[in-house]
Amino acid sequence: MNLLGLFIYFIVMIAWMNIKNIPPHLLLLVSALLFTFIGWIPLISWWNLLFNPSLLTIFFLVLMSGVIKRQPWIYKIQMKAVASVHPSLILCLIITLSTVINNIPLVMILLPMIHEKVKTTHHKWWIGLSYASIFGGMLTLIGTSTNLLVNAWLIEHQYPPLGFFETGVFAFPLTMIATLLLLHDLGKTKSTQVQVTYAQLHDHLIGFEINENSVLIGLTLKEASTQHLNQSYATLILRHGETVFPLNEHTILHAHDQLFFGGNVALFHHLTQFSGLDLIESKSVMDEVHLVEAMVIQDFHQSIKDIKLKDQLHGIIVGIVRYGQPLIRTYQDVILKAKDTVLIVMHAKDDLHHPAFQQVSRHSVSDKITFKNTIISVLFVFAIIGGVFQWVPYVVSMPILLVLSVLNKDMSLKALKVESQPKLMLSLYAGLVLAHVFQAPIIKAELSHHLGSFLTNIPLWAFVISIALLTMMFTEVMNNGVAATMMLSFSAMLNDVVQVEFRVLVLMIAILASASFMNVLGYQTHLVVLNAGRLKPTQFLSMGWKYTLLFLVGVITLGLLRIMM
Repeated sequence: MNLLGLFIYFIVMIAWMNIKNIPPHLLLLVSALLFTFIGWIPLISWWNLLFNPSLLTIFFLVLMSGVIKRQPWIYKIQMKAVASVHPSLILCLIITLSTVINNIPLVMILLPMIHEKVKTTHHKWWIGLSYASIFGGMLTLIGTSTNLLVNAWLIEHQYPPLGFFETGVFAFPLTMIATLLLLHDLGKTKSTQVQVTYAQLHDHLIGFEINENSVLIGLTLKEASTQHLNQSYATLILRHGETVFPLNEHTILHAHDQLFFGGNVALFHHLTQFSGLDLIESKSVMDEVHLVEAMVIQDFHQSIKDIKLKDQLHGIIVGIVRYGQPLIRTYQDVILKAKDTVLIVMHAKDDLHHPAFQQVSRHSVSDKITFKNTIISVLFVFAIIGGVFQWVPYVVSMPILLVLSVLNKDMSLKALKVESQPKLMLSLYAGLVLAHVFQAPIIKAELSHHLGSFLTNIPLWAFVISIALLTMMFTEVMNNGVAATMMLSFSAMLNDVVQVEFRVLVLMIAILASASFMNVLGYQTHLVVLNAGRLKPTQFLSMGWKYTLLFLVGVITLGLLRIMM
């Protein structure tokens, strides 16, 4: 009865999480606490997993992604690639890089380029980029969070750890077939099939340069606005290549100052008639304006004015875009909703420190590339190489790099807190703890009693297929890491009776747990592109079923071949 109750609980938990859209980290944490309270999960498990090397590796890699994506040269290379690189090559680049960099931080680092390149293309490109990071990540130990969590489970239960390329040797044929299928699938899409109208940030700013004959020279910003500019206030000034920001009404205007006004550009066209102002049309100058496009990831239930949002942004809001339509003049009274876009002018070194925002694009970075602001990136590359060859574990090298980043002022402690992804880490941690419920003596005893005679007579192929189907079912309805750790515990328990080569089951579970292509909650990179691409969860289902079927059939086939050999 305890076993039946456990399965009923998991079924209800999974259904509730998906139907009611309950945050996974909360549900998993409450479930783990519940089973700890009734004695099915020992308290020591919480402590041991808190310092699990694989879990800490994921945490430190996520933090380092926040440091790396702020490096000026990273951003500038990505923006140059936007103009010359086809999305298919970006997809192949992500597959390649995912083999040596965990796919979650990788997608976060490359998000500006991804966003700029595919934001006006078919929604399949967004989903395909998430799939590509999973395909490449399956090939190595570090590539996916699933492989790291599987390795953590093996170490904890005193099994030999995974080799760096062990999952890749097993999964390589499937990832190659899946990559070709994805390229074929995306090749059929047309850029004209745009699902949502997107905002162009430059459409909401207009710039003017004060010429040498302007009557504005020597006036304060308030005087200029009142006397000549029809109460229009500039949001920032570029002066000799330097940003004067934030502005106040006492700022003195100089010749050749470049004034930028935020809002509906049509409202400022009358300024083009003002003698002494020259309209700025150069894109290179406009790119010096520090524009950030922030995606709202949860409803605010209050207007911007009521929650004093402007005070938390270290910048100036110039408008809100909802379903492609700009809300400029009345944005102060707008109640922000999920998937709204907030257009913000801010310093290049400023960052968004609000949990309800995700920065999806920074349209300019004026920081010069120097040795000082690239040294961390160089050390990061060496750390990745050292991890690949197992010279220095990531759990050692990444914390050292984080400390150096703070000392080098590449990252503030406040920004590190924002990049820590607490919900993601809590869901992985709670899921690992929850998986211990299958190791509870009372559950193991009941499982052996009820399934012992059945498993003794079951064909080997049927047992392998059952494990594969259960893994695929769990990973498609819940988090991939949770599905992997639960199925490992479950399979280890059943394998005491069946006596299959357990290493093959481990590889099958590792690959299938990562192969969550239909459910947006199944893998963390899906959530990243869901927000950035303004996608619908159902779009993952309609596109992902063929990849799910491919990996299910392929993994079962490869698993049976390995066992029979």
